[in-house]
Amino acid sequence: MRLTYGTTINSILLKTHKGKSLNLDKERSNALKNQLMLIEGEIGAGNNNIRLLIELKNVLEKMVKINLVSQKDAKLYLNQFVK
Repeated sequence: MRLTYGTTINSILLKTHKGKSLNLDKERSNALKNQLMLIEGEIGAGNNNIRLLIELKNVLEKMVKINLVSQKDAKLYLNQFVK
């Protein structure tokens, strides 16, 4: 079963925040979420430039570093886009 892009990242973000008190810079986390959604939209629209996948990986790594998503969830999410 292939997961949809938007639903997947939203469920990952909701699961991460559930029951946790995270001390994050809200502006930074929102910027990363917005960047992720933009990349996701470009890929969904058919842009298959390898640089987008690299940028997606970098954004996910930053999100993992600030505990916005888990390493496991980031990897599962990224694997949807890698053929």
